[in-house]
Amino acid sequence: MKKSLQPSLLSVLTIILLTVGAILLVLGAWISYRHFTYHPVCMGIDVSHHNDITGKNTPEAFKSLDSIQFLIAKATQGDSFKDNEYNNYKAYAKKKKLKFGAYHFLTRDHDSSDQFNHFRKVAGREIDIIPCLDIESYDNQHWSRSEAREKLKEWNELCKEYYGVYPIVYCNEFYRLVYFNDMPNKFWICNKVTRPLRDCVIHQYTNNHETLDYNYLPYPIENILL
Repeated sequence: MKKSLQPSLLSVLTIILLTVGAILLVLGAWISYRHFTYHPVCMGIDVSHHNDITGKNTPEAFKSLDSIQFLIAKATQGDSFKDNEYNNYKAYAKKKKLKFGAYHFLTRDHDSSDQFNHFRKVAGREIDIIPCLDIESYDNQHWSRSEAREKLKEWNELCKEYYGVYPIVYCNEFYRLVYFNDMPNKFWICNKVTRPLRDCVIHQYTNNHETLDYNYLPYPIENILL
């Protein structure tokens, strides 16, 4: 008579379920620890033409800005696009006595020097915060590692020559860890669950067009100023 395999199968399934449960428990505890033991020292926002924090139809959620200390506005994209709200946000930051910064959205189909010169002409030196460079996927395409690194190296040289510093790079956790791990830049990372896996100077914890993009600073604001 053949022995029944049912008891041993149940034992294996039980072990698998217990293992998965233990892994989820540890992961949940780790995420909770990183979330609840995180005490940033400063808060700000980043904006573009997708947002509206000054118009009469501004959503109520946009109006509670008393606690922010800095504002970073999109200035340019590619080698010719200028955000049509940039000057308004610059004036708003000055009016509210906020530290003001500008970022450029990097594209793969334009020369790096042309893009930097376009950004420089728009932002100039009338910014308080280190220039920021947004490197993220767009048009449903991801950057290749070699292409992203080459573009960033070119921007680093141009930015260092004009501003005296490397740009702060906005990117996701994957790009930070896999593409730019050995680069000399400071980083601005988006993570809506917990603090980023690697050290960064700006932590974006919301990122959609329906609400403001709020950002934490893990360190004093002087760490991101020019």
